[in-house]
Amino acid sequence: DEDPKMPQPVPAKTEARPSAAATPAPATPEPKPEPVKRPAEEEALEEANEDDSEDEDFDLLPEEKEPTLGSGFIEEEPTEKQLEAFGRWKQEAQDSLEAGDVKTSLERLTEVIEGGGGSALMLTKRGELLLKERRPLAAIQDCSAALQLNPDLGKAYRVRGIAHRKLGKYKVAKSDLAQAQNLDFDEGVSFIEKFVSEKVRLEERRRKRQKTQ
Repeated sequence: DEDPKMPQPVPAKTEARPSAAATPAPATPEPKPEPVKRPAEEEALEEANEDDSEDEDFDLLPEEKEPTLGSGFIEEEPTEKQLEAFGRWKQEAQDSLEAGDVKTSLERLTEVIEGGGGSALMLTKRGELLLKERRPLAAIQDCSAALQLNPDLGKAYRVRGIAHRKLGKYKVAKSDLAQAQNLDFDEGVSFIEKFVSEKVRLEERRRKRQKTQ
């Protein structure tokens, strides 16, 4: 017989184990929807529309009908009378420009150039005014003549590059503006340079797309 005073052994507790049926099954990942493939024609049309929207240039100028101006010459040994006339015409050109009379300023600069004072700087200055008068072809000719006299004149490249940009000749404009910035950096030209570079990129993309069609 067991002695009631003796402590009775406590039965060991057994932890309940979850049955295999209670274990949740791993969730199967849902299949990802396959991207809808768009027809090549639709993609090409969208790219073309994008190019057209980015290709608008509201600052283009038509080629003028007025004849270009002569490049004049440089008098190697100008007389005192010629020097006096050059000085007077230059001053009148400057005064007229400050008064907003571009036409008279152009006439005075032309007198200097045709009278023997056709330096690279004078030709570039006249080219700049010609561009203001919406005559990009004449501006290009003056700046090209200036660069023949002085190939390192950054302003001549700059004015000519802007004139090419006005005519929509972006690749030539990009080259001229890059040369101008190398010779004589102008922060105000950076925006124009970036603009024409983007135009050249779009033209190259359009040309590649046309080859593949």
